[in-house]
Amino acid sequence: NDPADGISSGVDTNSTVTLTSFGSGPNAVGYSVVQAEVRTALTGLVLQLPGVITLPGPTVDFQPFSGNAHKIDGEDQSANGCFPTIAVSSSQALAQVKSAIAKRSSAYTSCDPGQGPHLSGGNAVENFVENTSLTRANAYEPDTFNLPPLGSGDPRLTSVPHLTELVRKIREIADYTSPTEAGFTLGSATDPKIVVIDGDFSMSDTGNGILVVTGKLTFDGAVNYRGLVLAIGEGSVVIDGGGGGSFKGAMLVANTVEPWDDEGKWVGIPHYADNGGGNALQAYDSNGARGFPARDFAPIEVVSYHPLR
Repeated sequence: NDPADGISSGVDTNSTVTLTSFGSGPNAVGYSVVQAEVRTALTGLVLQLPGVITLPGPTVDFQPFSGNAHKIDGEDQSANGCFPTIAVSSSQALAQVKSAIAKRSSAYTSCDPGQGPHLSGGNAVENFVENTSLTRANAYEPDTFNLPPLGSGDPRLTSVPHLTELVRKIREIADYTSPTEAGFTLGSATDPKIVVIDGDFSMSDTGNGILVVTGKLTFDGAVNYRGLVLAIGEGSVVIDGGGGGSFKGAMLVANTVEPWDDEGKWVGIPHYADNGGGNALQAYDSNGARGFPARDFAPIEVVSYHPLR
């Protein structure tokens, strides 16, 4: 294991390992030891998303489902964790989402990390950017302090440069960059795929892995997908059509095309509309939210390399 996890630890939390190699020349002449720290190519860039649906921005354009049996659940499907159903990055966005889901509050649920009663409605929604008088990590409201009860998320999810670089790095190792490519697929449980689509994309199929869409992402209620969905660019997602599909993982909707500030540092208003019907389920899955197992197939990159002898 790498020093960050502890070399004797049997648990790898960051997809990074230390390799030590020993070598000598013919007839045992000469002796050398080299050490390298390596990781999968997306380590450090693909962050664990803080909610089932993460909507960073100063405010949100959020239109939830209304009269169907759709459900959003923040209880981790693959580990012991409790996550918000909708994660935002400002107090104004938080108020907007809470108001929008008030009529269907029972459909938004999460577990209580303190082992209390399950959370529902507005209690399962939070501002994920931990902001204190010392950190002031939230660019949208540096003087509004909060400590997310379900756990804080990385403030880099509000950064245009970081998210732009994230898309670029994922595109470099993508299995497919166009739905017209021969053999195009969104992946399966045994063969996950990393897909990056520049522009709009309509999704009506099963899939497993990582999906990045820079335009408007539209998918119907019958879609079955497990993994990480990143709508980065236009920052627009629309659910349209009925069905009993299942989405397990996490989704980020970030508007980098219309930044909040003149310098283009911080994402603008994300757009999310659920016009679907049926009894679809959207649930948090920490393995899918990290992009596993698709990330396990990513190329290896060298973090550091040095001779010891």
